[in-house]
Order: sequence, then structure tokens, then C-alpha cells
Amino acid sequence: MMSLWIVLSFVINAIVSSVDSKMIVRSVMTIGVFLFFPFVKSFRIYKTTLLIATLYVLFSQMCYVLHIGPAIGFFETAYPIFDDRYLQLLDYVKETAEVGNYDVRYAGLFHNANICSGYYSILMAMVCLEFDSLIKDRMALVCTVLIAFGVVLCGSRTGMFTIICIILFRFIVSTRKKGNVMIFLIVPILLTGVIFLYSHVSDSSLRVFKIEEGLDDSLGFKFDMLFRYLSNDAGVKEWVFGGFNLDMSKYQMDNDIGYAIQCFGFVFLFMLIAFFLGIYRKLRDRYVIILIPLLWCLSATIIFNYRFIMVYFMLLSLYYQRNLEALALKRNNNSSL
Repeated sequence: MMSLWIVLSFVINAIVSSVDSKMIVRSVMTIGVFLFFPFVKSFRIYKTTLLIATLYVLFSQMCYVLHIGPAIGFFETAYPIFDDRYLQLLDYVKETAEVGNYDVRYAGLFHNANICSGYYSILMAMVCLEFDSLIKDRMALVCTVLIAFGVVLCGSRTGMFTIICIILFRFIVSTRKKGNVMIFLIVPILLTGVIFLYSHVSDSSLRVFKIEEGLDDSLGFKFDMLFRYLSNDAGVKEWVFGGFNLDMSKYQMDNDIGYAIQCFGFVFLFMLIAFFLGIYRKLRDRYVIILIPLLWCLSATIIFNYRFIMVYFMLLSLYYQRNLEALALKRNNNSSL
């Protein structure tokens, strides 16, 4: 249904105005992932792979922090940038990169700090799903610490919030299996700890801890742009079917919610929410963790980044299939009793 709506929106906008090649690619990729979901069968992910991936991304960030020229040249060649905005940002990072410069955001091989932090969020979700314990398993603990450090280098507040939510949810699920009493004892302690930590780091010079600034200048700005767009330039067609011919630079919302409304209209946004709610109802226990990275839809792009969407939906398909297999096995065991 969602794929049909994207096609309908595309056709209507193509008739009314011209459609650029970027919107064509974005539409095709979005149609594909929703039409064929779940498109990945269950397969094994080696735990060592998660550690290697985390170390590789973190190493790419540290190369920019420490000004390791040959390594920076490799990452720029192996992972080229095609967006002039990111080229300008990369030049700024290379010119000002110092360990003590807290306003610089280090994105490493991804060149975009939000995208880098988004991949860290996915890695954190995978660590929670692949390891039995984040504390007892040393590799899981190392991955968690490295991911948190990488997100701090990204300067991403949404990224830090997302991985905290993933870890807290994983902990709640693990304690629930031991008894509901543990939840009522541990959760208040964890929340108190988070509030205490926030009170001490909110004045930090590190960008990742400037929470109020993020709510006002980043997240608030993006939704302010959305409201301006709806008030000034959106007609009935744009509300229902979106508008491909709009000047995206005029409304720099840079998040999935804004792009969904701009490109395909409110109907598509409601379908998108219904799609993920449908998946959520079928997921059990810790498999819900794979949906937590969708928090990025508020401040960045997952659905409308045609590279990110393939990686995320591949993993979403994987853990969705594992969840269905676990449920089928449980039903078979119950029926045999």
C-alpha cells in the first residue's frame, strides 16, 4: 500500500512539475525496501565482526582528530563526497581539528556526523541483540564503551539519547526475565542516575551534552521549518501527495518526518507510522530494540537516506525474521506439551 502511494505521489508530481534524478532514486529505493520487506533471511552475525566494525569507524574518526594525513587521504578516496555542503564541512574539520576543539564534529569515513552516529546506534542495537550480557561479556562491554566514545566525537545528542535508550531497554528486558520486582527496584535507580549525570554534564563544553541548545537550535529549528512550510508553501496537493519540485534548501528540516511530508504528504507519513507499529506488535522481548534507532527520524534521515535505508532495513528484516522463528519455535514447544 505504501509503495503504491509513493508511485501515485511520484506520478502526480511528475505531471504537475519536473522531478529531479535524486528524487527518482529516493522513490525507487523507498518503494523497494517496503515492497519486498522482509527481504533478508536469518543469518549468523559473528560477534567479532561488531567489534571490528566499531573499531574501524572509531579509527576513521581519530584520524581526523589527530590529523593523520595518509589515513585521511585514504578515507576521502575510498569514501568520496558528492555533496558540496559536506566538502565545505570537511575542510573546516581538517583546518580546525584539535582534541580540545569541542565544537568540531568528527564523522570519520561517513563525513556526516549524524550519519556516523546513526550507524553507531545500529551497532549498539546489534550488540544488545547478539550478546547475552553487556556487562558480563567483555567484548560487549568494550563495544559499548567504544560506541559511546564515538558518539561523543560525533557531537550527536540524538545519537547519545538513542544508545542510552537502547541500553536501558536491553537492561529492562533482561531484568524482567528475572522477576518484575527487579524492574521496580532497578529502573528508578537508573533514572535517578541519568538525571544526576545530566545535571553534571549539561554545562559541559562538549556538544553532545548541550541538551537545551539541541532542543532549541537543532530539533526545534527543524520543526519550525516544517510549520513554516505547511503555513506558507503547502497547498492541498502538498498536504496529500507532497511536492517534489519544492526548493529543499529553503526549508532545511533534515529529518525523516519533514521529508516524508514534503515529498509524499501526510497520508504517506501515517502509512509509515502504521507500518512500523505493525512490526512493533509482532516483535517480542529484546527484538523491539531494532526499532529504537528510528528515534533518528526526529532529527536526521534514515528512511530518506538511500544508503542508510538499505543497511537499516536489511537488519530490520534479519531480526524480524529471527523474531518470527523464535515465536514459531515457542508455539511448537507449547503444542507438544
